[in-house]
Amino acid sequence: ASVSSEGPQGTIRLLARDHARFATSLGAQNSWRAARLDLFAHAMADAINNQFSTAYRFVFTAVRGDGRSIQLGEVRLYDSDGNAVAISSASNPDGDNPPAQRAANVIDGDLGTKPSSKWLDGRMSETGRSTLDLELASPAAAFTYEFWTANDVPWRDPIRWEVWRRPAGAANWVWLSDNSKDEPPWSRASTYGRLEVAPLMPPPPP
Repeated sequence: ASVSSEGPQGTIRLLARDHARFATSLGAQNSWRAARLDLFAHAMADAINNQFSTAYRFVFTAVRGDGRSIQLGEVRLYDSDGNAVAISSASNPDGDNPPAQRAANVIDGDLGTKPSSKWLDGRMSETGRSTLDLELASPAAAFTYEFWTANDVPWRDPIRWEVWRRPAGAANWVWLSDNSKDEPPWSRASTYGRLEVAPLMPPPPP
């Protein structure tokens, strides 16, 4: 069996490739088997695209203080094993950022200990919404994430937001969850704790 150094997703890709090649080698004498294996290979490829994403989006809809800007010191994503997911870039579409406080600061490795290491969007005070996009270094599946408060002004801390993802091979965003934390930490450069990207729904009542 094929095993990839890229982890489970790479191995699945190799298996899909091997099945597709085997289906082709069966030829006309076993056309029905070839067709079934080809469908199986495509189904596995679709499963990969559905599970893995190329980007995650946070749409913030409220901060601790009404009519305030929004800010964060750092944002991180984690896979199912709790390892950090590599993020290649961060952006704030339609945001209004001071020159030294752009979206890239949320992935600079500094947990918001100084003004120049935080992200701030002044447009939040005008529109009540702010979007933060994180592009991944390679397709991956994030299971949890973590925010850190910035260095000052607790009233700018986000308290409500949506999580979206862009599946591998797709152009459109897919909604994952609505979230809230009415009491983020008052201390600065502090974590919100690890939060689930898509919290499990509670079981139905008996």
